[in-house]
Amino acid sequence: MRHKGVIMKVAIYLRCSTDDQNLDAQRTDLENWAKSAGHEIVAVYEDQAISGTASLKKRPRFNEMLKDARKRTRGFQLIAVWTVCRLGRSTAQVSRAMLELKELGIDVFALKQGVDTTTSSGKLMINILSAMAEWERDLISERTKAGLRTAVSKGIKLGAPYASVTPEGKRCDNHIRDMLRREMPIREIKARLRVSSQRVYRVKNGIAA
Repeated sequence: MRHKGVIMKVAIYLRCSTDDQNLDAQRTDLENWAKSAGHEIVAVYEDQAISGTASLKKRPRFNEMLKDARKRTRGFQLIAVWTVCRLGRSTAQVSRAMLELKELGIDVFALKQGVDTTTSSGKLMINILSAMAEWERDLISERTKAGLRTAVSKGIKLGAPYASVTPEGKRCDNHIRDMLRREMPIREIKARLRVSSQRVYRVKNGIAA
C-alpha cells in the first residue's frame, strides 16, 4: 500500500446478504487490521441483508458513506472492506463506485485479497476480482436454472418436502446451496423453489433435512 506507515482516517464498509449472516467477523478483522496499521477508524457503515447483486441505490448505508465522502463529513481517506465482493458482484457497479471515489481522492482496500487502489496493480486487481465475482454469480445462476429445468422435465415437484436422502431431495438441496453461494436472500430461495425456511436453514447449516 502506498500509504503504508502513514496514519490514515479509515471508513469500514460491511455487507452481508441475509438477516442470519453475521457481520462480526468482517468487523473484527478490519478493526484489527486498522489497529495494527496505526490507522484511525472514523466511521463504520453496515448493510445487513443486502444482496451483492442489488443496485447501489438500494444500499442505504453504502449511499450514506458516499454522501459523507462527497461532503467530507467524516474526513476519511480510505474505505476498507473485507473482500471486493462486499462492494458488489457486478463489475459495472463496482467500477462506477471506484470512479466516483477516485474523483473524491478516496482509496479502497480489500483486506482478504490484500489489494487496494493506491497502486496501479491494485486498481487492476480490484477490477479483475469484481469481474470474477460477477462471472461466478452468473455461472452458478446458469447451473441452477439448468438443474431446475431438468428437474421439471422429469416431473419433479420442486416444492415437495423431499427427504435429503432421496435423489430428488439431494438435487433440491444442491439448488439451495447454489443459491446460497450466490448470496441470494433466503426469502427469494423459498419463493423460487417453494421450500420452507427450515429446509433452507438446514442446508445452510449443513444439517440433513
